[in-house]
Amino acid sequence: MKLNIFIFTLLTTLLISKIYAQEVRKLKKNSLVITIEREPCRGFCPAYKMTIYGDGTVEYEGKRNVDNIGKFEKKISKSKVQELLKAFQEANYMNLENEYDDPSVADAVAVYTSIKFIDKTDGKEKTKSIKNRMRGPESLNTLQDKIDSIVGKEGFKKKS
Repeated sequence: MKLNIFIFTLLTTLLISKIYAQEVRKLKKNSLVITIEREPCRGFCPAYKMTIYGDGTVEYEGKRNVDNIGKFEKKISKSKVQELLKAFQEANYMNLENEYDDPSVADAVAVYTSIKFIDKTDGKEKTKSIKNRMRGPESLNTLQDKIDSIVGKEGFKKKS
C-alpha cells in the first residue's frame, strides 16, 4: 500500500514537473490556466477571481472589498508564469485533497484554486481544483498567497 502511494505521488509530481520543465515561452494562452477565487464574507474580506493563462494574460474580476471592482486585465512576464508553476509544484498541489472544510464553522471564507494544463507526454488535459474553506495544509495556504504576490495588484487595465 505504501509503495502504491509513493508511486502515485511520484507520478503526479512528475506531471507538474513536466509542465514546469517545458519552456514557458512556448506556452499558449489555453495550454495552461490557473485560477484563484476568494469568496466574500460578512466582514471586509477581499472577494475576487483571477485567471492566469500560459501566455501571461491575467483576467481579474473584483467583487467586494478590493481596490478594483469590475473586470480588468494585464500581462505578466513568462518568468512570473514560471514562478507560478514552481509554486504549484512546491505545494505538491496535484496530491492534495480536493476539499478542506469544516461545516460546523459558519462564517469561514472559501478560497478556490485550480490548474489546468496539457500533459506533453500523452497530450491529455490534466486538471485539479481545490476548495480550501477550513483546515487546509500550510502548503496550500502559502500557494494561495504566492499566486496573489506573484501576479501583484499593479498594472491592471479596465476591460471595456
